[in-house]
Amino acid sequence: MSSSLFSLLSSFGVVAFVGVVGVVAFVASRFVLDDETLADDLRRLATIVDLDEFAESRHDTDDVRRYYAATTFRDYRLLEWFTGSDAMHTELESSSSSSSSSSSSSSSSTSSSTPISKHLRQLVYALTHLPPPSLSGAEPAKVLEVGFGKGTNTLFLAATLRSSGIRFFGVDVVPEHVRYAEERARHVSEERVAFRLGDATDVPPELRANAYDLVFGIESLCYLDTEDKREKFFEFAEGHVRPGGRLVVVDGFRPDDFDAYSSNAKRAMELAESGMRIRRMPSMRDWKRVSARHGFVVTDEVDLTAEALPFWTRGWRVGRALIVFALPLVSRYRASDRMRTETFANLVSVCTTAHAMRSGTARYGALVLERE
Repeated sequence: MSSSLFSLLSSFGVVAFVGVVGVVAFVASRFVLDDETLADDLRRLATIVDLDEFAESRHDTDDVRRYYAATTFRDYRLLEWFTGSDAMHTELESSSSSSSSSSSSSSSSTSSSTPISKHLRQLVYALTHLPPPSLSGAEPAKVLEVGFGKGTNTLFLAATLRSSGIRFFGVDVVPEHVRYAEERARHVSEERVAFRLGDATDVPPELRANAYDLVFGIESLCYLDTEDKREKFFEFAEGHVRPGGRLVVVDGFRPDDFDAYSSNAKRAMELAESGMRIRRMPSMRDWKRVSARHGFVVTDEVDLTAEALPFWTRGWRVGRALIVFALPLVSRYRASDRMRTETFANLVSVCTTAHAMRSGTARYGALVLERE
């Protein structure tokens, strides 16, 4: 075959591939998020996996470690490409309600003067409640991030507030996260940051040595997915957050009246949770109950579901295109490798989270608690 003919056929193949992708993308853009597509998505997923078994899995900390070890530096690279951020699972649409707090009297001047990337919009809730810069001779203020992932949030805060004297700490259960974040901190010579391996229910001794002015978790405290885990975390918080200090939770939540929703709407949320290796996301009421027992009061509560839904809807269209147009390939991919089951779990979450948000069985928001 002549080189010119080969080149022509190769070009034709590229053009054909691009054309197919374009057609699929166009069709996916026409998908409508509603009860009918939810039922259809559940039916298609049920041909690959037992939905009852998948939704009712009793995930533990080892499952969470395995999930992130398999996906943080593979699947979430795709998410980074999609969103421009390596920190968040969720990108928030800009909204006046998402950048303001109902308890504005508690806001720090830092939050209004610090530029926040659109990809890190959730960080405004941590910035708003940061302690003031340490006075000369005073003990430095301390901030702890629970579940720091790649360390992006803490390193951003440390770099932004380099002259404040604040010291930053992080705890995460995934060894790969700790190694990666420590290397990033060394690369930027950030000596006021310490990342440690540990569980939020059993914080390591070197972090228990501190009293914190702010403890926050962004899309991580949902892994306190049982009453016992939340109780153990608040036992730590009660003893290690200073009076007047804040605990900030920016995350997904179940609604308080979860059981009142339709079976398909509840199943969408259960699958989304299990896909992220979460047993059962706490509701706002769950957080308020356990925090009140340990001396915390609610100072702010913000519903960000409307700002989160557009992002998850875009992801759903991609996921739905896969299970509509490439279901056999998805099934074979899942069955081919143990590590790929974690990628499939991510796909299940992508295919169901927007449904859960639309129907009301998933909420996204911020909760601010103050230590009395």
